[in-house]
Amino acid sequence: MLSPASRLISAVLFFVGALAVLGVVLVTGRGSAHPQAAQQKTNQPLSTTQRQASTTSTPAPPARRTTAPVAGASTPTVSPPRLATDLQGRDLQGADLRRSDLERANIAGANLQHAEATDANLAQANLSGANLQHADLEGANLTGADLRGANLQHANLAHANLEHAQLAGANLNNVTWSITTCPDGTNSSSDGGGCTNDL
Repeated sequence: MLSPASRLISAVLFFVGALAVLGVVLVTGRGSAHPQAAQQKTNQPLSTTQRQASTTSTPAPPARRTTAPVAGASTPTVSPPRLATDLQGRDLQGADLRRSDLERANIAGANLQHAEATDANLAQANLSGANLQHADLEGANLTGADLRGANLQHANLAHANLEHAQLAGANLNNVTWSITTCPDGTNSSSDGGGCTNDL
C-alpha cells in the first residue's frame, strides 16, 4: 500500500501528463484548421471582375498588309535636275568634246581652240568671249547659245544648229558654213552660203 507522499507524486505526474496530452491535441487542431481554411478560400467562386480579367486577353497586333507588285507594271524613274556645268575661263584647247552634253553650261571666256565638239549639245550654253578658233563644231546643237564676242575664226559649223543663237560681235572670218541653221532659222546653203547676213 502506497504512502500518502507516493500518492501525491502519482497524482501530480498524472496531472502533468494530462496537460501535455491536452497541449498536443490543441496544437494539432490549430495546424489542421489552417489548410482547411485555405482550401475553402481556394474553392470560393471567382467574382465577376476576376472572371472578366481571366477571360479577357490582350488583342493581337493587326497584321501588316503587304502590297504585292502588279505584274507587268514598271516603276517610274525620275531624272535628277540638270546642273549647269561651269567651265568658265578653262583652258580646253584641243579637248575632245564630241557628243558631250553641255546644255546650259557656262563656258564663257574659255579657250576652245582646235577643240573637237562634233555633235555636241551646247544648247543655251554661255560661250560669250570664248576662243573657238579652228574648233570643229560640225553637227553641234547651238540653239539659243550665247556666242557674243566669241572668236569663231576658221571654226567648222557645217550642219550645226545656231537657231536663236546670239552672235553679236563674234569673229566669223573664214567660218565653214554648210547646211547650217542660221540664228534666224534659215539655211546657210540656201541663203548666200553663210549666216553672216542672218544674225
